[in-house]
Amino acid sequence: MHVTLTNLLNEMINQGASDLHLSADMGPRMRIEGTLYEIDAAPLDRPTLWTWLESELTEGQIETYERSGDIDFGMQAPSGDRFRVSLFRERGLDTLAVRRLSSEIPTMQELAHRNEAVETAPETINKDPYGNGWIAD
Repeated sequence: MHVTLTNLLNEMINQGASDLHLSADMGPRMRIEGTLYEIDAAPLDRPTLWTWLESELTEGQIETYERSGDIDFGMQAPSGDRFRVSLFRERGLDTLAVRRLSSEIPTMQELAHRNEAVETAPETINKDPYGNGWIAD
């Protein structure tokens, strides 16, 4: 595979990967269903990594990274998929951790479990709010 940042992000999407790990002088890796897999691609050199980064970061972000050694920012792939990116130095190497963000916003029903028992005994909410009177978790 010809390695570009866009190709790696697209591969992430196609494989259903949650994370992409890039480090100068190491091959790219993706996390799929909790397992980290190496991608069949040559290790990245620092100039290639920085060519990608300079197209995504502002001058201010680059200055912040050079000063502090880490920065977080967001990216969007041509497909519209969004990513949260952490750029940091690890053992002297520039390293990227890219997390794919879900484009679907979960409903309250998907986020919380409702206590149906309080519907038939609503007084439980006040009598035992930290026990049987919980509303949602």
